[in-house]
Amino acid sequence: MKKIFYRVKKGDTLISISRELDVPVFSIIKNNYLSAEVQDGDMLVIVKPKKCYKVEPLDTFNSISIKFDVEVEKLKSLNSLPFLFYGVNIVLEE
Repeated sequence: MKKIFYRVKKGDTLISISRELDVPVFSIIKNNYLSAEVQDGDMLVIVKPKKCYKVEPLDTFNSISIKFDVEVEKLKSLNSLPFLFYGVNIVLEE
């Protein structure tokens, strides 16, 4: 895993940072012990997982599970997500 530091800029959100750095939102929240949105000037530790995937339209946990040979429950557990959102990055492997 690669670790980088990111200073939050005015207008940044967890989703915009996630998309810019190609890391899952949950990973940012978990690694920085966040419970709310980020503030201008915050310093975040961004840990890039070994393997990520950007959710595409019509993707499901089942289809991703088959595509990458990862169990559905493991995908849900790694990402703490009950369902998927288009455009969100998810962790496939830590």
